[in-house]
Amino acid sequence: MSTVDLTPEEYANEYGESRQRIRSIVEAAVSNPATAQSIAGVMVPACPDWTLTNICSHLAGICRDLVERNNPGADAQAWVDRQVAERADRSLGSLLDEWDEYSPRFETLIAKHPHGFSGLVLDVVAHEHDICGALGIEGDRTSRGVHACMLIEARQIL
Repeated sequence: MSTVDLTPEEYANEYGESRQRIRSIVEAAVSNPATAQSIAGVMVPACPDWTLTNICSHLAGICRDLVERNNPGADAQAWVDRQVAERADRSLGSLLDEWDEYSPRFETLIAKHPHGFSGLVLDVVAHEHDICGALGIEGDRTSRGVHACMLIEARQIL
């Protein structure tokens, strides 16, 4: 893996790749008869007040809101809380479908403004690993998404 920065397109691709990995992880858990009924309500230890449904609501909501230019304003937490509350009764499948619908346009925004949206690449990759931890599986720590997160964080401290 390279230690150089990613191109704008690579940041956008990593957002999409992480989204696809999350979809695969969630779909595998939902399709398992042993976990299918309870998976939506699984608590995510890295996000102690959130369930798997809340995480997927957050990810779909941010993507849709930013594509629709519904920016957070001064109170980003209220913005996120609204996204989660509005989707509280939705199925995981419908949340993933919503995310899939808006993600290509969001990935275009990332490619145009990678450093402006790089924090959301970090957010999606972090939540990918939060979900893996909640489900007791190991996430892909060698992905370019993890590499991108390291670059984003290094840029913050340098």
